[in-house]
Amino acid sequence: MVPVNYEHARLTMQSLGRLHAVSLALKRDRPEEFKQLKVPDPMELMMPEGSPFEAMMKQMLADAVETLEPHETKERAKMQKLIANMRHEMIACTNSALAEPHAVLGHEQPELFEQYRYMCNVTGEVVLAMEGFEEVIQQAFDNASATLNLEDVGKREKLARFRESFAEELQSISDPALSEPFCVVCHGDYAGDNMMFSYNGGFPNRMILLDWQLAKYGSPALDFVHTLFLSTDESFRRNHYDNMLQTYHNALMSHLERLGDDSATEWFPLTVLMRLIKLHARQALLLGMLHIPLTIASEETTIAKVDKTTEEREDVDSVQISDTYDAKN
Repeated sequence: MVPVNYEHARLTMQSLGRLHAVSLALKRDRPEEFKQLKVPDPMELMMPEGSPFEAMMKQMLADAVETLEPHETKERAKMQKLIANMRHEMIACTNSALAEPHAVLGHEQPELFEQYRYMCNVTGEVVLAMEGFEEVIQQAFDNASATLNLEDVGKREKLARFRESFAEELQSISDPALSEPFCVVCHGDYAGDNMMFSYNGGFPNRMILLDWQLAKYGSPALDFVHTLFLSTDESFRRNHYDNMLQTYHNALMSHLERLGDDSATEWFPLTVLMRLIKLHARQALLLGMLHIPLTIASEETTIAKVDKTTEEREDVDSVQISDTYDAKN
């Protein structure tokens, strides 16, 4: 994935500040409604059995069946099966534990994919207890250590200490109580590949956020750390980290003020945000160790498929040109 530039990063931080401000305002003004957003499976609330929403979804599927041609019997059978199991399928779609991300990698490099199958949710007791997860983490630490130079003694010692306590670190990352009363509804995967931009004069002026299935209730620092360390490179962070921190906080404060909170700068100053980020900063290291190998593998797989397709196309083109020449003579 190509790192975002300054203009895109600035817009993502402004958007993130506004997104989190809405959470904080809703938690303040409508606490009972906000509680509904804390549940682990929002689909259970949206679609209780026999609800109007469920009936609407089934009707939409029935309408889709009616568009099929008479000879499309296989497609019709699949749609009927989907209608019969619609509720189960919809709830399963919201369950990140059942998700199978990076399908291309899973098909092309199943052994590598299996190692990283659990990376979509690297927090919580359930994940820590998953078979093979600890081995994946230990391998990630080995890979990270191998990238260090011999003179990086300090970094190697820090990584070793983190390795010894990673289970406790994951528990702290997933514990909203450590970040209250500042917790918000986090996107959960706030990175460049889940964003779409519109442009004016060649510069991004609007952003749409996609892929919400990992949304969760937690520290606002989680989204900030996620995007800054997975969507930018080291050079960008060295030059613009403070600016991005201020940009996010300014957007958070200004939007909270527009939503009726005139004292936001008093109860959520920049120093509090910095403390939350420090509390969750090690998440960036863990995300990097898990995501980077998978991203590189995905890119290599994609390049290999493109090269193969290009070669096949060239072979086809050469035959067509030859056939045309023979026909003319």
